[in-house]
Amino acid sequence: MLDDVEQAKDVMLGSRDRRVKMKGVLAFESSRRAKPMKNAPRCYGLNNMVQQPRNLESPPAPLKTRDNEHDWYQLNVNRYLAATTALNVAAWELQGPSDLLHACREYGKQVNSPRLGHRDNYYWASQQNNCARSQYIKKEKQLVEQMGHFGGPHEDDNDFTAGLSCGLCLSDLSDKPGCEPGRLHFLGVGCWVRLQYMAQIFFSGLLRHRGTSPLVPDEQPMEGWETRMLLISYPATKILTGEARRSFSSMPYQSAPLYITPEMTGAPASQQAKAMWTTHMTYAQDAWVGMEPLSLVNFMARSALQHLHFAFRQLPSSYGAQIDAGQFLKAFSLDVDGHRVSANPWELAPNSNVGQPFGERHKQVQDELLQKQFNHYLAGIPLVSHNKYHGWDMTAINHGARPKCTDDVDEDYDNEDEDKSKDNRKRKANTQDQIDTSKGPNKCGRYHIALQTEVEKRIENDYPMAQSLDSYRSLVTHAVTVKVTLTRWLLNLKGR
Repeated sequence: MLDDVEQAKDVMLGSRDRRVKMKGVLAFESSRRAKPMKNAPRCYGLNNMVQQPRNLESPPAPLKTRDNEHDWYQLNVNRYLAATTALNVAAWELQGPSDLLHACREYGKQVNSPRLGHRDNYYWASQQNNCARSQYIKKEKQLVEQMGHFGGPHEDDNDFTAGLSCGLCLSDLSDKPGCEPGRLHFLGVGCWVRLQYMAQIFFSGLLRHRGTSPLVPDEQPMEGWETRMLLISYPATKILTGEARRSFSSMPYQSAPLYITPEMTGAPASQQAKAMWTTHMTYAQDAWVGMEPLSLVNFMARSALQHLHFAFRQLPSSYGAQIDAGQFLKAFSLDVDGHRVSANPWELAPNSNVGQPFGERHKQVQDELLQKQFNHYLAGIPLVSHNKYHGWDMTAINHGARPKCTDDVDEDYDNEDEDKSKDNRKRKANTQDQIDTSKGPNKCGRYHIALQTEVEKRIENDYPMAQSLDSYRSLVTHAVTVKVTLTRWLLNLKGR
């Protein structure tokens, strides 16, 4: 365990030569992802943070993952936190009050607080790395210049009253005579602790405290690599108690994420009814009108499975995460005439491998339905419909010619009146069909010509059962709703 901590620490610090060359900047600090906390130039949040104005709990922004790719900073911060948290948990469970440890574990299980760094970490919800360079004794500057608010006298007001913070000192300082590693002063009780290498300090952040810089005697040359790195693990109240909203997973198309709210994690029972009601129509509350009880439970359970599949797909692919749909659905049941009935099995549930939720069988089912829908429209819909609102010139269809958009009608709308002025032809086109063009090219315009051409190409290549392009040309003029729905289906056939 100690070896793991030392190895992870060495990577975060970087070599001494590198620190001298970089003028004291540590390896992890030089990453573009390392973002210091506000007004604290050398303090870095490494794990969950709470945005107080929004009451929102999430990993810090520097850890954002894109396209399932992990870089040096993410991998080594993860390694560092895993090694140090395991050491902290082991020490705290060995020395901490048994009744406090039991209470923290039980409450953490109840509200499902995130276990950061180690599976048995029910005690610390956030972690912060505080860094400081050595200074000469006579030229010592206040630690505030390096650590901002955290370097001066302060209290951590958002810490849990039933928890203690843990400071783990992982420094690389000179061991020559006269060197001082710095101290952590507890001003309210009048005591201090030397921040020696590998020192673990359990304390309440609600007590007023401050730190001092590591010091070097004035007559001793400073080599430039001397650095103190103090990892603070602290019990953020709103995370441990479930009082903050949790940013659970992404929703489609970069919309707001799905939140796990305090009402879900254990709000008082008196608040549950009010918290669950909404003015919006929902399946959970309102679909009992018109659905059988078992059908509604099946729908809700399967919808939950679909959502979890989408969320689990966002986990790192290296996890190889799976969801057993059969076991999942068995967990949902209802009372039917005094008998407990489980949700029905789902033959076409998403695959257990969340990385590939839909396979060849799902694609076959989708393709079969789309083909039948297409044939149904060809066989059952009138070939010509004189709907004056969909923006097509119907006069040419009866002669087997290509439909023309009314935007182009001034060019050849009426061959018999070629001697008339251009203004007259425009007026005739605008008054005959009274077409509404106020909503842009999606109502009528060249967009439809291009769209129809693309659809025809796909039909000709992929669906010979279309019989003839002339039939299809007439088909798309049936009505606005039919045309828009059908063309959307057809344009998506290739992708499916």
